[in-house]
Amino acid sequence: MMVGEQLQGVIRVRYSLAFLERQLAEYAKERDSTTRRLALRGLLIGGVSLLFGALLSVLVAISITRPIKGLASTASQLARGNLSARTDLATRDELGALGGVLNHMADRLILLVSETAQRARLSKEMEVAAAVQESLVPGPAAISLGLVTLAGFYRPAEVCGGDWWNIFYVDDRRVMIVIGDVTGHGVSSAMLTASAKSACDAMARERGPKLTVLGLMQTLNHVIYQVGRRQLLMTCNITMLDRATGHVEFGSAGHPLPYIVSMQDGQPHLRGLIARGNRLGDRTDWNFKIETDQLQPDDMILWYTDGLTECENPRGEEFGEKRLRNLLVQQMRHNASSARDKLASAADDFYRGKAQADDITFVVGKVERT
Repeated sequence: MMVGEQLQGVIRVRYSLAFLERQLAEYAKERDSTTRRLALRGLLIGGVSLLFGALLSVLVAISITRPIKGLASTASQLARGNLSARTDLATRDELGALGGVLNHMADRLILLVSETAQRARLSKEMEVAAAVQESLVPGPAAISLGLVTLAGFYRPAEVCGGDWWNIFYVDDRRVMIVIGDVTGHGVSSAMLTASAKSACDAMARERGPKLTVLGLMQTLNHVIYQVGRRQLLMTCNITMLDRATGHVEFGSAGHPLPYIVSMQDGQPHLRGLIARGNRLGDRTDWNFKIETDQLQPDDMILWYTDGLTECENPRGEEFGEKRLRNLLVQQMRHNASSARDKLASAADDFYRGKAQADDITFVVGKVERT
């Protein structure tokens, strides 16, 4: 210690750090304990988090796979033919959209099956109608009527057509050759041709020798008027042929006129069997004019519907009346079957495979030498 400028003595002070060291040791111990507790708590929280995450993953997986299994089950039932199976998944996510698509597909399948069944029924009905149609026309074999031999050709534009022709025996000597063309083609036209043919059968059976061309034409007009209800009409040509003499009576209802080719002075000469009349079924008070003609040995006669001359080739050209007349003259020396085949072949060559727009029907008659 200093007094003034002189040193008077020394004071020594001593401190103990034991207490501080104990406090620091306790603090360190408490720190380690706290650290262990925090670490344990962290481990516990981490474990719980992992467990919760795993559980959540399982639940999410279940929530996804359950709808998928439901969709798979519905699809499997549909594949086995249970078209009433539906999924009730109504979520707003992609799976819900997929469920809606699956239900829509099931509805479309029901509609498709129904339409297929309906088409099958319609196809069967068309087959029946086609069978009925075939009964309205004689087959392709030549038909001998004594003085005259006939050979016919018939090809509808569809399964069923509106063209028809047939022969009706009036008595031992006379037959009626009827050819008709109902407007349009298809089932409705075919059914009307069936009605017309049935009327001819009934008239030939009931009237017999008293049946006339005019009487049959008037009856057909009333039948077509009643059945067609002015929605469907029919052109028609009726020829009464005396098989012994070759005498013919004929009438027309708006139908293409038949052609006859005869030999005159060694040269073929073509003429038409002209008779005037309106189409059948439009009115009930039509008057039909009946004409007559005489067939000679070696004459060739052709009845036909307008489909033969009006069908077109790929260039839009019609077969035409002029071409038909020229071809008919060229067949003068052939028999009925050969002339029929050559006309059909020439027409097909002209059409060049183009689909028919109308039914094609024609009948070739050849007068034989006695």
